[in-house]
Amino acid sequence: MLASITGSIRLAAMCAGEAFDKIARLLGLDLRPNGGAALETFAKRGDPHRYPFTVPLRRNNDCNFSYAGLKNSVRLAIQAEAPGEATAANEQVCS
Repeated sequence: MLASITGSIRLAAMCAGEAFDKIARLLGLDLRPNGGAALETFAKRGDPHRYPFTVPLRRNNDCNFSYAGLKNSVRLAIQAEAPGEATAANEQVCS
Protein backbone atom coordinates (compact mmCIF):
# COMPACT_ATOMS: atom_id res chain seq x y z
CA MET A 1 0.00 0.00 0.00
CA LEU A 2 1.29 3.44 -0.86
CA ALA A 3 0.62 6.04 1.80
CA SER A 4 1.59 9.20 -0.01
CA ILE A 5 2.79 10.74 -3.25
CA THR A 6 6.32 10.83 -1.84
CA GLY A 7 6.09 7.12 -1.06
CA SER A 8 4.84 6.43 -4.58
CA ILE A 9 7.73 8.29 -6.15
CA ARG A 10 10.23 6.54 -3.89
CA LEU A 11 8.76 3.13 -4.80
CA ALA A 12 8.88 3.93 -8.54
CA ALA A 13 12.52 5.00 -8.24
CA MET A 14 13.37 1.78 -6.39
CA CYS A 15 11.69 -0.28 -9.13
CA ALA A 16 13.60 1.57 -11.85
CA GLY A 17 16.87 1.09 -9.98
CA GLU A 18 16.20 -2.63 -9.59
CA ALA A 19 15.46 -2.90 -13.33
CA PHE A 20 18.69 -1.06 -14.22
CA ASP A 21 20.71 -3.28 -11.87
CA LYS A 22 19.21 -6.46 -13.34
CA ILE A 23 19.85 -5.38 -16.95
CA ALA A 24 23.42 -4.32 -16.11
CA ARG A 25 24.01 -7.76 -14.55
CA LEU A 26 22.63 -9.47 -17.68
CA LEU A 27 25.19 -7.54 -19.72
CA GLY A 28 28.01 -8.44 -17.34
CA LEU A 29 28.64 -4.78 -16.48
CA ASP A 30 30.35 -3.53 -13.34
CA LEU A 31 27.59 -2.30 -11.02
CA ARG A 32 29.75 0.37 -9.39
CA PRO A 33 28.50 2.89 -8.52
CA ASN A 34 25.15 1.40 -9.65
CA GLY A 35 23.42 -0.29 -12.57
CA GLY A 36 21.92 2.93 -13.89
CA ALA A 37 25.30 4.63 -14.19
CA ALA A 38 26.81 1.50 -15.76
CA LEU A 39 24.02 1.34 -18.35
CA GLU A 40 24.31 5.04 -19.14
CA THR A 41 28.04 4.71 -19.85
CA PHE A 42 27.45 1.53 -21.84
CA ALA A 43 24.61 3.04 -23.89
CA LYS A 44 26.69 6.02 -25.00
CA ARG A 45 28.74 3.63 -27.15
CA GLY A 46 25.72 2.04 -28.82
CA ASP A 47 23.26 2.61 -31.64
CA PRO A 48 19.99 3.99 -30.20
CA HIS A 49 18.01 2.57 -33.14
CA ARG A 50 19.35 -0.99 -33.17
CA TYR A 51 16.68 -2.54 -30.92
CA PRO A 52 13.05 -1.52 -31.50
CA PHE A 53 11.82 -1.76 -27.91
CA THR A 54 8.24 -0.69 -27.33
CA VAL A 55 7.59 2.55 -25.47
CA PRO A 56 5.36 2.03 -22.43
CA LEU A 57 2.38 4.24 -21.60
CA ARG A 58 1.78 5.56 -25.11
CA ARG A 59 -1.97 5.16 -24.70
CA ASN A 60 -2.23 5.72 -20.95
CA ASN A 61 -2.62 8.92 -19.00
CA ASP A 62 -1.09 7.52 -15.83
CA CYS A 63 2.14 5.93 -14.71
CA ASN A 64 0.79 2.51 -13.73
CA PHE A 65 3.09 0.02 -15.36
CA SER A 66 5.56 -2.69 -14.51
CA TYR A 67 9.24 -2.86 -15.34
CA ALA A 68 8.87 -6.62 -15.86
CA GLY A 69 8.05 -6.21 -19.57
CA LEU A 70 11.06 -3.97 -20.13
CA LYS A 71 13.39 -6.34 -18.29
CA ASN A 72 12.06 -9.29 -20.29
CA SER A 73 12.42 -7.49 -23.65
CA VAL A 74 16.01 -6.55 -22.86
CA ARG A 75 16.78 -10.07 -21.60
CA LEU A 76 15.49 -11.59 -24.85
CA ALA A 77 17.53 -9.12 -26.96
CA ILE A 78 20.68 -9.92 -24.97
CA GLN A 79 20.13 -13.68 -25.28
CA ALA A 80 19.57 -13.37 -29.04
CA GLU A 81 22.80 -11.39 -29.53
CA ALA A 82 25.06 -12.92 -26.90
CA PRO A 83 23.73 -16.27 -25.69
CA GLY A 84 25.23 -17.80 -22.59
CA GLU A 85 26.36 -16.44 -19.29
CA ALA A 86 26.71 -12.71 -18.67
CA THR A 87 30.30 -11.67 -19.24
CA ALA A 88 32.19 -8.68 -20.58
CA ALA A 89 31.85 -10.35 -24.01
CA ASN A 90 28.12 -9.52 -23.87
CA GLU A 91 29.12 -5.94 -24.58
CA GLN A 92 28.86 -6.89 -28.26
CA VAL A 93 25.14 -6.17 -27.82
CA CYS A 94 26.03 -2.48 -27.73
CA SER A 95 27.84 -2.20 -31.04
